[in-house]
Amino acid sequence: EGNMLSGTMPNEICDIDFYSLGSDCFDDIVCTCCSCCGEICDENARAGFPSAYPSFSPSVTNSPSESPSQTPSPSMYPSHSPSQSMSPSTTGTRIESIIHNIALEKGDEFSDSDSPQSKALKWLISDAFRSEELTPAKIVQRYALATLWHATYSVGNPYISGMIPAWVSDEGWLSNDNECKWHGVQCNHEGLVIGLFLPFNELTGKIPNEIVLLSGSIKVLDISGNYVANEFEELAWLGQLTGLQGLKIHSCNFLYDGIPPYLSNLTNLLHLDISYTLFNGHLSGEIFSKLSNLSYLDFSGNAYDSSFPVEIASLPRLKYVNAEFSYLTGSLLFLESMTNVLELWLDGNAGIVGTIPSSVGKMTTLRALSMSFCNLSGSLPTELGLLTSIELVQLHNNHLSGKIPVELSSLTNLKTLRLEENKFSGEVSFCSLRDTNLLNLATDCKLPQPEVICTCCTCCESPCGDTTGVIHDIPEVLGAAGIKIDDGGYAQEAVIFLEGDPSVAAYDTSTIMQRFALASIWFATTQVEKESGVDGFVESTSNWVNDNGWMSYDDECSWHGIDCNENGIVTGISLAYNNLTGSIPMEISLLADSLYVLDIGGNNMITASGHELEWIDTLIELRHFNAHLCNFNHYGVYPGIASLTNLETLDISEVGFSGEIDGSIFSSLKSLSFLNMAMNAFESPIPLELATLPNLERLYIDQSHIVGDLSFITHMKEISELRLSNNPQLEGPIPSGIGNVTTLKSLSISDCALVGTIPPEIALLSNMQELLLYNNKLTGTMPSEIASLTALRFFHTEGNFITGEVPNAFCSMFESHLMSLATDCRGPDPEVECLCCTCCEAPCTDVHPIVAQDLLDRAGIVTSHDYQKQALAWLENDKALQSYSDDQIIQRFVLACIYFATNSVATPYTKSADGQGAVVPEWTKSDKW
Repeated sequence: EGNMLSGTMPNEICDIDFYSLGSDCFDDIVCTCCSCCGEICDENARAGFPSAYPSFSPSVTNSPSESPSQTPSPSMYPSHSPSQSMSPSTTGTRIESIIHNIALEKGDEFSDSDSPQSKALKWLISDAFRSEELTPAKIVQRYALATLWHATYSVGNPYISGMIPAWVSDEGWLSNDNECKWHGVQCNHEGLVIGLFLPFNELTGKIPNEIVLLSGSIKVLDISGNYVANEFEELAWLGQLTGLQGLKIHSCNFLYDGIPPYLSNLTNLLHLDISYTLFNGHLSGEIFSKLSNLSYLDFSGNAYDSSFPVEIASLPRLKYVNAEFSYLTGSLLFLESMTNVLELWLDGNAGIVGTIPSSVGKMTTLRALSMSFCNLSGSLPTELGLLTSIELVQLHNNHLSGKIPVELSSLTNLKTLRLEENKFSGEVSFCSLRDTNLLNLATDCKLPQPEVICTCCTCCESPCGDTTGVIHDIPEVLGAAGIKIDDGGYAQEAVIFLEGDPSVAAYDTSTIMQRFALASIWFATTQVEKESGVDGFVESTSNWVNDNGWMSYDDECSWHGIDCNENGIVTGISLAYNNLTGSIPMEISLLADSLYVLDIGGNNMITASGHELEWIDTLIELRHFNAHLCNFNHYGVYPGIASLTNLETLDISEVGFSGEIDGSIFSSLKSLSFLNMAMNAFESPIPLELATLPNLERLYIDQSHIVGDLSFITHMKEISELRLSNNPQLEGPIPSGIGNVTTLKSLSISDCALVGTIPPEIALLSNMQELLLYNNKLTGTMPSEIASLTALRFFHTEGNFITGEVPNAFCSMFESHLMSLATDCRGPDPEVECLCCTCCEAPCTDVHPIVAQDLLDRAGIVTSHDYQKQALAWLENDKALQSYSDDQIIQRFVLACIYFATNSVATPYTKSADGQGAVVPEWTKSDKW
C-alpha cells in the first residue's frame, strides 16, 4: 500500500496463506483477499481474521444501576510469541496464532497447562477436522466450545458435594465431526453457532468467559438446571452476548447481589428465565427498562426483598411474568401499568400487602392471575368482572374479605377460581359458570358452618390441591401429541419462535400445533441467519423469494401463501417457485386434517428420498398437490400417494421418480382429474389402473421413458387431454378404438415410435382441437375424414412416412378454425403434397398451443366452481387465444368469471315484487362481453 500500483491482485498471490496482505484496494487495485486496504494497514493484520472479538476486562460494580465498563479489544495479533510446545506443524502454528490473537487474557490463560483454555487449544491443534481448511471464525468457534466443555465437564465447584457428575449427553463433543453436529449445538447456514441447548445436562464447574467468542452469532443460550457456579464478576460474559433473543439460566448457581447489571445490554431479548438462580437483594428496575422487546420474564424463586419494579410492569411487549416466591414486598399499584400482560404469577410473596386495586379491571388481556399465599386484604374489586378473557384466578391463602362479587358471573371463560383460606362471606351467585368452562371452584364452604355458601364448589376446605395454570409449556404440549423435539434442529427453532410469541398464552392447542407446523416448514426449508425484528422473531432475510409475514407474530393466515377457512384453520399452502431448500418436514402432518392444497412446485432445491417422503402419506385431505421439479428421488411412484384418496389434481413432473409405475397406487384416486408425471424415468408401460380412473380428464406423461403400446387409450372414458410425447420406446399402432374416446380435445404423441396408419376413426373425435403426431414412423395417407373435425386447430404429422395428398377439404378448414397444419411437404418432390400447410419440414416452430387450463394451473387458479368452468370453456373456444399474452389470458378469464358468476344467476334475494317465485334477470347491458 501507499504506492502507485494498479490492476488486480493475481490469484496466485491470493492462494498463498499470508499472515498479512495489504494494498491500495480502496483506490487503484482490485483485491478480494487483502486483509487491509490503504495507508493505514496494520502490519500485523491477518487475512481472513474476524473483524473484532469482544474484549473481556469488565470492571464490576455492585451497584445494579451501573453497567460494567469494558476495556478496549485486545490487539488482533499477540504481542508475545506463542508457546513453542504448541506449534508442531504449520497448521498448528496457524491455529495457535489465531487463538492467541483473540485470547481474552492476552495469552496468560495458556500459562497453566491444566486450564480449560490450554486443554482446548491443545485439542484444537491435534484436531483432524480439516483444520487447515477452516476459516478463522470456525477455528475460534471450535476453541470456544472446547473451552466450555473442559470448563464444565466433571469439574468441581463449591455447590457440588460427593462424586462430580459428567455431562448427561456429550454426543459429538470434541470429536472430529463438524461442531454443528455436536449435541445441543445449532448453527446457521454459514456454520456459525446460533444456539446452545444444554439444559439439565449436569454441567459443572463454571461457564468460561470464552463463551463471548460466540457473541457474533449466538441467539439462544439454554443452560438451565445445571450445576455451574459463577459469582459476581464471573457473570460478566452475560453482558457481551448482545445478540441473544433467548436466555435460560434457570436453577444455575449464579450468585449476585441483586440483578446482574450485565443483563441490561441484552436489548434483543424476547425470552428471559433467571428463576431459582442465587440472585438476591435489590431488584433494579432500571436494568430491565432497556429490554423493550421482552415478552417472557421469569425471575421467580430468588430472594430480592424488594418491591415489584414499575419499569418491568411498563415493558411494552411483556406478556408473561412469573415472580413467585421472590420475597417481593409492597403493594399492587404497579398493576395499572400492565395492561397488555396475559399471565401474572406472584404466589408466595408474603411481603406483598394491601388491596387489589380497581385498576386490575384494565388488564383486559389477562388469561391468568395468581396471587396466592400473599398478604392481600380488603374486598375483591368488582372490576374483576371486566376480565372476560381470564381463565385462571388464584387468590387463596390471603386475608381478603367481604362478599364475592356477582360481577364474576361475566367471566364465561373462567376455568379455575380459588378463593379458599380468606375471610369471605355471603353466597356464591355464579354457579351457572359450572355449566360452561368452570372446572375448579374453591371457597371456605365446609359444612356445617360455612363462611361462604356455595352449592357448586368443587372444594370447600384447604388444601384444595394444585391446579394447572394456563401458561403453555410448548415442549410439553408438543410432547403430549407425541412430537419429539431434537436439540438444535429446525423443530427446536420452531419451539423457540413459539416461546417468544407474546400471544402464545392466548392460543389453544390447535393453534400452537398449527403455528409450530408452519414454523417447522420455514426453518426446515430456509437458510437464513435469523435476526431480531421489531414485530417478530426474525426479519425477512431468508433465501425464500417471498416470505412476507413468515415468522412474524401476525396471524399465520396472513403469511404469504397461506390460506385459511373462516375458523382460522390452514387449508392451503402455496409456495411455488419460492426458492425453498432442504426437505419438507414431517411436522406438516399436523395440518393434515384440513390441508386441501399444497403447492411447492418449482422449488428444485427441495430434496427427499425414502422415509423423508413419509409426510405425504399423512395428508389424506389433499385435493390439489403440486411438487413439480422437487427432488423426490424414489424408485417408481412414491406409494404413499395412494393414501391421498381425495386428490383432484396431482403434479409430480420432473421429481426424480424412476422404474416401474405401480398401477395399484392410482387405483384409489377416484377423484383425480389432472395428473402430470412428465419428465421422470419410469421405463414402464401405462398401467390399466391409471387409464381407467373414472374422472381423469388430463394426463401428461411426456418424456418419461414410457414403454409399450397405446392400447390403454381405449379405456380412458373421460380424458380430454393426453400428452405422451418424447417417449421413444412407446410403439405400435394408434388403435382404431380411439374413436370411442369422444371426450378427447388434445392428443400429443410426437417423438415416439408409432407405426401403421392414422386410423380414420379419429374423425369421430368431434371435440378434438389439437392433434400432434409428428416424428414417429406412421405410414399411409392422410385420412380425408379428419377434415370433418370442426374444432381442430392444430394438426401436425411431419417427420413420418406418410405419403399422398392433403385433401382440399383441409385447406378449407383455415377459413373457420384450423390455425396450423404441418406435413412432410418440402421440396420439388415432397412425400406429401399440400397447398396450404403452414410447415413442411421438421422441426416446425413451436407447435404446442397455449392451453388455457395449463396457464391457470401455473397461476395457482383452481377451476372448481361452475362459473369458473364456464369461463374456461369460453376461453378455450376463443379463436384468438394463441395471440394473447399470458397476462391477457388471465385478465380475460377473470372478466369472464365475473360475467358467468353474476349474469342470470339466482340468489336468495332475486324475488319478484310480490315475493312469489324467483326472477333471475340478465345484465341490462352486456355489449361485447
